[in-house]
Amino acid sequence: ASGHNFGPAYNAVALMEMNQMFDFYDGGGLDLCCLGAAEVGPNGDVNVSRMSKDRLTGPGGFIDISQSTQNICFMTPMTVKGLEVSAGDGKLNIEQEGKVKKFVNS
Repeated sequence: ASGHNFGPAYNAVALMEMNQMFDFYDGGGLDLCCLGAAEVGPNGDVNVSRMSKDRLTGPGGFIDISQSTQNICFMTPMTVKGLEVSAGDGKLNIEQEGKVKKFVNS
């Protein structure tokens, strides 16, 4: 699941309480993390909470995870709102670009 509907685990090997998980993050327990982004600025500033003029969401554990992990991979499409993609034959195809760019000049 994505957005505010994430968290469930299937076939979990271990479960941790939230406070223990944040202690793990803050203690440098992650070697690598993969994070998303709402917007990316020209200096590499990553916005994870302001989705639009009308939509603001909290950063969740983004700050804790990103500040205590040595290797970070940002995974986000270049555009959103109308983006249509398909996959087949080992390729990712962009059927239609989105209307809103994620890499911005402000």
